[in-house]
Amino acid sequence: MKYDVAIVGAGPAGSTCAYILAKEGAKVLLIDSRKEIGFPVQCAEFVPIQLSYEFPEFFSEETIAQRVKEMVHYTPWGEVVSMYSEGFILHRNRWDRRIAKLAEREGANLRTKTKFLGFEGKKLLLKDLSKREAFSVEADIVIGADGARSLVAKLTGDYTKDFLITSQFTLKLKKPLNDLLIFFRDYIPGGYGWIFPKKELANVGVGVDLSYNVNVFEVLKKFVKEVEEFVYPEPVYGRTGGFIPGEGIKKPLRGNVLLVGDAG
Repeated sequence: MKYDVAIVGAGPAGSTCAYILAKEGAKVLLIDSRKEIGFPVQCAEFVPIQLSYEFPEFFSEETIAQRVKEMVHYTPWGEVVSMYSEGFILHRNRWDRRIAKLAEREGANLRTKTKFLGFEGKKLLLKDLSKREAFSVEADIVIGADGARSLVAKLTGDYTKDFLITSQFTLKLKKPLNDLLIFFRDYIPGGYGWIFPKKELANVGVGVDLSYNVNVFEVLKKFVKEVEEFVYPEPVYGRTGGFIPGEGIKKPLRGNVLLVGDAG
């Protein structure tokens, strides 16, 4: 099968590319190894309001959990600094699915449970995880949107080696919160902690630089203990984690391959 563009990864970056390109008439293949788009959620779920100006069709009452206007920073020396940061706390699973469905509606071919294995000459080597069968497709352009530890990036040149590792709980708020809270602490080396409100709940997490010899889960537990004025430490309604690039890639465009999102 021949495509104008093959996109690896159906997160927001990959699905947005698929949506725009399919809308312009390109023949697009969008693949993702997951069974269901949007799961697992590996995100604190905030996006700035400016994104809704560019793509209002991505947003609906179903995808927005809460609106926020300020980001409040807590420094290690006790200073509290607020800044304007209007945006939305999302239901990321619903939001991701919405963008992917919009891409499909414009004509993109979305294949879940399909893993990118590598390149075979000018073709992409893929695996259907349901049938456990490998197959190949040809594309004039390849977009790598396969996350922080992108295989597309690794196979085509420079790739990110510097990461923050994150860990996050979803906890119940003790009182309503309308701001994003950011905490810089010495025990969170190279990163920070956050509380992002989501109605009566909040995403409470930390991100630490991998180069420091710390256990991110232990750091999270210490952070939760510190912020008990805002949240109840138990029960834990959800937990997640992942990797955030600590640096950008110098050449996200390499030949006919473009890296986007955390991949680039």
